[in-house]
Amino acid sequence: MLIADKPFTKDNLDSYLKEMAKEFRRRNGSKVSAEYLVAMKLMAGRQYKNDFSDIAGILMEQEEQDNAFTLDQIKKAVADLYDSYDSLPENSRLFIESIYEKDSLEGLYKLCRQHEQENRDVLLAFQDDYPGILNGNNLEEVLKMAKEKKGKPDFSK
Repeated sequence: MLIADKPFTKDNLDSYLKEMAKEFRRRNGSKVSAEYLVAMKLMAGRQYKNDFSDIAGILMEQEEQDNAFTLDQIKKAVADLYDSYDSLPENSRLFIESIYEKDSLEGLYKLCRQHEQENRDVLLAFQDDYPGILNGNNLEEVLKMAKEKKGKPDFSK
């Protein structure tokens, strides 16, 4: 059974993306065009893996090769894969739209890497403190709560 035949959840996202990449390679040869990679990373939108820094890196590489693409090209790739640009998570839409307002992709890339590493560290610490609680369905909520708590004193001790 193909993963596409199963309900799409956060838990099977990695498998889904891998299968989608395989299908694109099958259809388009060994290369997947950069805007489709960006579209897949935007759909995943994981703040604890390298999705956003990968997007910034892909866009930097495209610029360096004088092959930069527009936001409209990315929107088209998203619509081709997911039927509508609006199907992207809101944070992914805001991220990609803000990229085209930035002067320095390199600075954005470094900032994304820093945030992704911090988020990863928060999740690993949470997993150590509360084994068996963290899962694909609560990752975003745990990150949100940890960020809110980080700026506030801990009165529970």
